[in-house]
Formats: sequence, C-alpha cells, structure tokens
Amino acid sequence: MPLISALAFSLGTYGFGKGSKEAVVTTFLNTASFTVPAGVKQLEYLVVAGGGSGGGDMGGGGGAGGYRIGTGLAVVPGASMTMTVGGGAAANNPGSSAPAGNQGTDSSIEGPSPFATLTSDGGGAGGSNQGAAGNGGSGGGSGGKGAPSTGAVGQATAITPITGETTPSAIQSNKSGFDGGLGSGVNYAGGGGGGAAGAGTAGSGTTGGDGGDGLATTFQGASEKFAAGGGAGSSGTGGSGGAAGGILTPGPGGGNGTVAPSPAGGNGAENTGSGGGGGGSHTKGGTGGKGIIIIKHFI
Repeated sequence: MPLISALAFSLGTYGFGKGSKEAVVTTFLNTASFTVPAGVKQLEYLVVAGGGSGGGDMGGGGGAGGYRIGTGLAVVPGASMTMTVGGGAAANNPGSSAPAGNQGTDSSIEGPSPFATLTSDGGGAGGSNQGAAGNGGSGGGSGGKGAPSTGAVGQATAITPITGETTPSAIQSNKSGFDGGLGSGVNYAGGGGGGAAGAGTAGSGTTGGDGGDGLATTFQGASEKFAAGGGAGSSGTGGSGGAAGGILTPGPGGGNGTVAPSPAGGNGAENTGSGGGGGGSHTKGGTGGKGIIIIKHFI
C-alpha cells in the first residue's frame, strides 16, 4: 500500500448558471490512490515531476521537473486512479570523473482503460566539467568548462498536449518547460537549469548562470510557483536558483549554485519539482526537489 500524504480542502463556491458548485482540491505530496467521486466526470490537474540534481565541480544547475496543467481531464466516477509523485534526483559525490547530476523521476496520473496515462517528465541533470547536461521536463544547465563533448545544454523534452492542456509558453510550444543555460567555457562557470517559466541563463565570466523561474498558478487559491531551475556552480560567483514556493513550501525553489571551497550546491525545494544547484570546485551539486500533483473537481 503506498504511503498517502494528501490534503483535501475546499477553496470556495463558484457560480454556474442557476446553481452553484464547490471546488474541492486534493494535493498529493507522495504517491497515492484516488477514487473518483460519484458524479464527477472531469478533473482539473497540475502534475509536476521531480527536479534534476545539479552537476558537480563547477556544475550546471539541475532542470525543473515537467509542469503540466489543464482542465477537462475525462474520468469515470468510481474509478481508482494512481497519482505517482516523482522524487527529486539524488546528487553524485564528486570524484576524478567530476560527475554530472541525475534526472528527476516522472510524475503521472494513471487510471483504468480507456484512460490514457498523463506523464510529466523528470527534470534534466545539470552538467559538469566532464559530464553532459541532461534533457528532461526542463533541461539541465551545462558544466562550467564547456568542453565540446559536454558543453551542450539540456533541452526540454517534447510532449503531446491533451485537450484542455496549457503548455508553459508559446515559445516552447508542446513542451513542459525550458532549456538549460550554457556554461561560460574556460572561465569555469556553469549554466543555470531550465524552469517552467523560462530558460536557465548562461554562465558569464566566472559567474554561474541563474536557474529559470517556476511558473505561477492560482490552482490552490493563492498564487504560487512550481518547477524552478537550479543555479549553476562557478569558480567565482554561484548562480541563484529560480523562484518557486507557495502555500506548502514558502521560500526559494531552485537550489543556489556554489563556489570553491563552499559545500554542495543548494537543494531544490521539496514538492515544487525544482532543480538542485551546481557545485563549486570539487563539490557535488544539490539534490532535486520532489514533485507534486494537485487535482480539482466540483461538487
């Protein structure tokens, strides 16, 4: 039996025609099952995957987990559905290979046939001096050295939007996030991880790139942001993590990048799907933040 950590609460009454319906929001912080209430045939949803971890040794920031939001998700009353909340990626200890980070874990909503599983991709890994940045929901930033074999940024993976789904940006049509930033090359400053609201910025000189911001939503009433990219590590000034946080997780989202001889890069905030910060010289990157699923129905 999966561990259930769900918060269910009413956000108020909304008028529809002659009558009125009340919105009921259920938030899943961990993987759990959900039984569709009687009479409910559609759900609104926000599905955020786990964030990628930052790269080590002047590494790039981890990419944010994919951010998928929409309305009109067709369901069957009484059906049992599985809400899988993806975990944030673990960081790798630095060594002679100066490892890149890891990709976050996918989040998904799954139900019985004919329901098609809705999946949000885990955030891309931040690159390092010797390890390539990874693709994901949002891409990881490249490492500081920017060698030809490892200099490419992580890219946001393509999705197939379903009816009623809104993708984060017209610029990133059919994607659930943005690309990571490029490292500065010989100056050893990594690129920031991509976020749901924007790409990670490139490293400049000895300053690591900032992570892309999380995307704001009022799904739970108050405005809050999810899925920010991690800031990059550097030999001079670490990049800042992108903005995220809200009702459940106030504060910053993406982890901050660090510089030598600082400790590991900052961790992405839990249950925001944010990326971890890149590590400084010979230090590891930060871990990615766990994802989240929020659904809404009307009674």
